[in-house]
Amino acid sequence: MKTIIMIMVAILLSLTMPLFILASNVNDSNSNNNDIEITQTINNYLSNQAMSKNAIIHQLINDGYRKEKIIIIIDDLHIDWLQQAKKCVSEYRHLRNFSDDDLILQLFLEEKFTFSQAVEAVKAVK
Repeated sequence: MKTIIMIMVAILLSLTMPLFILASNVNDSNSNNNDIEITQTINNYLSNQAMSKNAIIHQLINDGYRKEKIIIIIDDLHIDWLQQAKKCVSEYRHLRNFSDDDLILQLFLEEKFTFSQAVEAVKAVK
């Protein structure tokens, strides 16, 4: 009797195991597609305008992506945030004549760059 039960358990496991593996592969595939989608969205945003890391994270959360996933992907992309801040300074300087102090505040408070990125970018772009 004990042998029959062990055989039945083995058969059940062999029948259900492929389902677990299949479900795992589906989740991995969906996760990879989501990663690609987030990466493409980040690249689209940055190709259209200069953005800070915090601004992109906030925008992607509003787009419905998970914050944890966004941060991992952004960090893996190794984006030069100071370069983004410099582009933002250039964009603002073309719009109107900001004082350096006003521009630093704009980048820091509104565009969500770090204070040091804002200061360095404003000093670099005249």
